[in-house]
Amino acid sequence: MGESTASIENIWIRLAIFLGVILAAYLVDLLFEKLIIPAIKRMTEKTEAKWDDILLSEKVCNAGSNILPPIIMLTAIPMVSTGWLEAFLMKVLAIYITFSVTRFVHVFISAGYEVFEYRQMEKTGQRKAVKGVAQVIQVFIWIIAIIIMVSILINRSPLYLLGGLGAAAAVLMLAFQDTIKGLVAGVQLSANDMLRPGEWISVPSKGIDGIVKDVTLTTVKIQNWDNTIMTIQPYTLFSETFQNWRGMTEAAGRRINKTLNIDIRSVHIPTQEELDDFKRQGFVDATAKVGEQTNLEIFRQYFGEWLRRNPMVNPDMGPVMCRQVEAGPEGLTLQIYCFSRTKVWAEYENVGASLLEHMIAILPEFGLVPYQRSTNWVYPAKK
Repeated sequence: MGESTASIENIWIRLAIFLGVILAAYLVDLLFEKLIIPAIKRMTEKTEAKWDDILLSEKVCNAGSNILPPIIMLTAIPMVSTGWLEAFLMKVLAIYITFSVTRFVHVFISAGYEVFEYRQMEKTGQRKAVKGVAQVIQVFIWIIAIIIMVSILINRSPLYLLGGLGAAAAVLMLAFQDTIKGLVAGVQLSANDMLRPGEWISVPSKGIDGIVKDVTLTTVKIQNWDNTIMTIQPYTLFSETFQNWRGMTEAAGRRINKTLNIDIRSVHIPTQEELDDFKRQGFVDATAKVGEQTNLEIFRQYFGEWLRRNPMVNPDMGPVMCRQVEAGPEGLTLQIYCFSRTKVWAEYENVGASLLEHMIAILPEFGLVPYQRSTNWVYPAKK
């Protein structure tokens, strides 16, 4: 009878200790949630630095604080249970601790990526596509964690599981070949700095032309100019040709390439009267003589000089000229080749249009006529 009473008392003592440990773990979690984490948040908000707001954010601190309660419970298990129950609880808590630590590392890597991205924006005003690299690291960490958790569950060494994975590697690679290709391509795009969020890219084969919104391990999101969102795999960009407009956006201007066809029948040697008129308007030098130049040559020289003096044109970016391209059934093609000072799309288009409009408007002064294919269509009579 005495032994039975002592056994019951021992059970109650163990139960009380177990409940006390659970209460202690709960109080530690509550202490972090209500006092320590808010205090850390207030401290980081007072500093001017941005990195501490990210690395010590509420999400990171919560993930870190979740590790402590199971550790407290793990240390107390031998005091409250024995035998198979102790072994079972130890396994459950060890698996939970492994999961919590892995989750904390995952969140911390994400925070580290945000800090890196913020520093890049602060220094260069651009973001680098390193999100895929961060995700690769996170994937490998989770793979290692899963191996450890399974090894705890079956009470085997992690090396034993690694040996089994080696035998199944061929099957896994065949089943997940698209994912593996995307993973490798994402790393290559990031490592070679081929693509950054916020950049303008064109993929003609896929009908893509717009701004990169996000680059992840398995997807690249592009917002087209019509505001539709296209999602493609990184492997597509890595294996096919795509155009990145980074060089244009980082340069001091943007190239203008406009053409106009001239009716060949309007090209001639100016008469003395026409030459005198050109001299009065300043198109040619006062010493010019009849027969030295054609009206088209005089026009090209005038328009080239007009382009170089135009405030909307940037002569430091490259050649500024009005040149002949080729002659064909639709006349002689003249090309405006220069660089604008602006890169803003609407302003750039306006500059190009203004230059071409001036060319069209000034042609009659030189006796030149733009080529326009004739048709039998006529305007309807007004009622």
